[in-house]
Amino acid sequence: MARRLVFNAKDVVGFAPPEYEDTFVSRLLVDRGGVGSEALIVNHFTLKPGKKTGESPHPEPYDEVYYVLRGTGVVRLGEDLEPFDVEPNTVVFIPGGTKHSLENPTDKDIEILTAVRKAVGDTMTLDLDFSQSLSLAHHRPEPGYHRRVDGTQLMEFI
Repeated sequence: MARRLVFNAKDVVGFAPPEYEDTFVSRLLVDRGGVGSEALIVNHFTLKPGKKTGESPHPEPYDEVYYVLRGTGVVRLGEDLEPFDVEPNTVVFIPGGTKHSLENPTDKDIEILTAVRKAVGDTMTLDLDFSQSLSLAHHRPEPGYHRRVDGTQLMEFI
């Protein structure tokens, strides 16, 4: 399959497990399977009105960045889940191992880009860990689910 290096993010088919379809839509834009990136994962994440993600950390050393595109919400960070209001152009840095969540208390979607740098040679991929919480991106060596940029079906990465 030819990798698409230039594409419109809206052409990437969004996904969510059936039990979370009313909560969010995720579009995996940049990863090894979609565009061949060995060092970066970028996701377009839409959290629906009145919904929130789980409150769990990513394993160290996987830092994450949020960039708010549209909408307003609340990011909670740290053991005490300190709240921070977010709006378009807000940047949130989440160090690996930091507990965090995203809430959308409004009646409109909130859209963010998330980015995670992978270590060179790291074989892990984006794993949305739905069994533990509604985390945005967990990087673990066990199988996970992701959507290829070419829009193929939700696939299991082993």
